Amino acid sequence: MDRHTTDELLGTLSCLTEVSGSVTVEESTDLTSFQGLDALAIVGGDLTVDNFIGDSFTTLSGLEALTTVGGSVNLWYCEVLTDLAALGGLTSVGGNLSVFGATDLTDLSEFESLESVGGNVSLGRLMRLQRVTGFPALTTVGGDLQITETQIATLDGFPALRSVGGALQVDSNGGLTEVEGFGALTEVGTLTIEDNGGLSGLSGLGGITTVHDDVNITNNDVLASLSGLDALSEVGASVTISGNDSLLDFQGLGALTNVEGVLEVTSSPVVDFTGLESLASVGSNIMVNNNASLVSFAGLESLETVDGNIYVEVNETLCEDDVTDWVAGLSAFTGVVTTSENNGDCP
Repeated sequence: MDRHTTDELLGTLSCLTEVSGSVTVEESTDLTSFQGLDALAIVGGDLTVDNFIGDSFTTLSGLEALTTVGGSVNLWYCEVLTDLAALGGLTSVGGNLSVFGATDLTDLSEFESLESVGGNVSLGRLMRLQRVTGFPALTTVGGDLQITETQIATLDGFPALRSVGGALQVDSNGGLTEVEGFGALTEVGTLTIEDNGGLSGLSGLGGITTVHDDVNITNNDVLASLSGLDALSEVGASVTISGNDSLLDFQGLGALTNVEGVLEVTSSPVVDFTGLESLASVGSNIMVNNNASLVSFAGLESLETVDGNIYVEVNETLCEDDVTDWVAGLSAFTGVVTTSENNGDCP
């Protein structure tokens, strides 16, 4: 029996324009390209390229005709992949778009025709990725947009994106200094900005008016301002601001009027609540804990309604009498107040 290489076998498919099911290529050491699939325009199921270890497989050359994937595009652990230019004609993905573990990929600028992704867009564990500029036509992500564990300095590649149905998650990007380039984005499901040690600005989020679920801004060591969230007026669930070691106030949240869930401010160097002057109601608990520099509730003068309980604990420069006075000023609060170890001097 004749033996053929994977490249030779692909060469027999040169007239193929559509696959109704999925295309999966995994753990190959002899494949050097997708030449032979040059006419393939539509994949009805998933396109999966998984765990390539061959040194010669650095591009997806041969997939230039591809425009539509009905399922997901999964590019997983292709460690020597450096170029995704072959996917420049892709216009729609019905499921997820995942680029994960391509540790040699330094630039992601190739998805210039992609307009919609029905599921998640996940860009993760791309340890050398420095630029994400390649999504200029993307308007809708039905699920999450996750950008995690990269070395990008500026996130500016999504200028046409209007809505994210799930979470916008920017997490553990050690070189990231600025989130920008989301000028058209007006609503997301959840907003999570977390563990980005060099992040100093959120200027690209200025169009977001509504977060349908949670806002989590946590453990961004040098983030000194929330400017960039200036249009945010409604949060459908909880707001958690915690562990941002340089954040001294809440400037940038001036339009926020309503938090449907919990408002949590913990382990932050804030001295008061300046920036939250428009906040009128919180639909669940308020938790103010372990804020070593907090001295007053200034900034919460408009807050009238708290539908849960209030916990104010271990704020070492806050006077207990100030907690009592602030709670007494709430016009619609019938819950329980728990205070302890607020050891600031009282006048």
